[in-house]
This record gives sequence, C-alpha cells and structure tokens, in this order.
Amino acid sequence: MKKLIATTLLASMSLGGPAIAMQLTDLSKVDTKALAGKWSTKPQGKRLVLSCSDCKGFTAIDVQLSKAPLGMEDRVRTGKTTAQTMLDICKKNAAKSGTECYSLKKSNLKNAVGFVSDVKISDNIYANTYTLYQDHQLLLMRCIASSRAEAKRVGALAFQKIAPQIVR
Repeated sequence: MKKLIATTLLASMSLGGPAIAMQLTDLSKVDTKALAGKWSTKPQGKRLVLSCSDCKGFTAIDVQLSKAPLGMEDRVRTGKTTAQTMLDICKKNAAKSGTECYSLKKSNLKNAVGFVSDVKISDNIYANTYTLYQDHQLLLMRCIASSRAEAKRVGALAFQKIAPQIVR
C-alpha cells in the first residue's frame, strides 16, 4: 500500500515536457548506496523514483531531469527571481490549495543555482523539494515523507548524496 501511494503521488507531480540531462543521461547510474535505509529504485529515463521500506512512515524521493522554463536560470542568477519571490508564489499557491508553504530559500550546488522548499502537501504528507538550474536544464528532487522532519532529513541527504552526481 505504501508503494502504491508513493507511485500515485509522485506520478501526479510529474513535470512533463522533454527530458534532458545535466551530467548523467541515465539516472539508473545514480549511486543510491549512500542513502541511509533500504531504498528500492525505479529508473524511468530522465526520472528516478526511490522509496524507503524501512524509514519512519511513508518516504520517497522523486528525481527528475528536464528542460528549465525559458529564462528561469538567468533570472535566478541575476537576482530577478529571488527566494522571496518564489516563497510568495509558494505561499499563494498553498493558500489556494489549502496546504502550507513553510519556507523557501536559496540552495546552490557547484555551478547550479536554485531553491529548496519546505511544504505540507496534505494531511501527513510533507515535501522538501530542491529545484536546481544549470545550462538551461532543471534538476528537481522532491523528497516526500509522512512527517515534516523526515522530509527535511531525506531532502538534505538527497541533496548531499544524489545531486552532486548529477550537477557539474
């Protein structure tokens, strides 16, 4: 049941559009051994879905590579799109959907620029999402868990262990 919920939830949050890679073109080559716990992986081209069978409650990571929205990377690099701008959008969207956007802050890695958000998706489902832009490409890592603390912990772990394998 936990796996079905994870697959359904992650599928509903898919980016769509053409997928391209930053550094790795095949996400099945991402080394997930550094993640704590027992993770099952399901590579799907430019997408990698991981679910944890021995984590506290429901826990999953969705990694996606795609083309970035036109001009977004440049707007982030030049400061035209700021963490505050994105936080305002996040809070506005959360208010419309009856969820909550706790925080959104700048989060850069190597030569990539981006943000990390901390949101409540629904009752007992939280997400910590890293959005990184590099060379007009987007790396999205959404870490979902049944507790806010677990989503943040797994998000930080994915940012430290998975993202550096993809970002140049």
